[in-house]
Amino acid sequence: MTIKMGILQCDDVRLDLQADHGNYPAMFTQLLRDAGDAVDLVFYRALDGELPQHADECDVYMTTGSRHSVNDDLPWIPRCWRLCASCMPAKRSWWGSALVIS
Repeated sequence: MTIKMGILQCDDVRLDLQADHGNYPAMFTQLLRDAGDAVDLVFYRALDGELPQHADECDVYMTTGSRHSVNDDLPWIPRCWRLCASCMPAKRSWWGSALVIS
């Protein structure tokens, strides 16, 4: 069974760290490489407004860290919150990493 995991990229890794560690897609791919075919990663650049249209596009979602706060006036944050809220009725899991949606 393959789990489709949507990674919502909420920021970019600082440029001075990317040379050694890559940006979030490279980091998560490296982190989960041992899962092999068990995890299918799909990356969404939430910070650029790229989000799934519906919660059922993936089995589980994870947000990356971010320098942004949910209180920041950025157009993608309310859309991200709505996606998060739609996960429970769609029976999808959500795991946040430093971007807390309340």
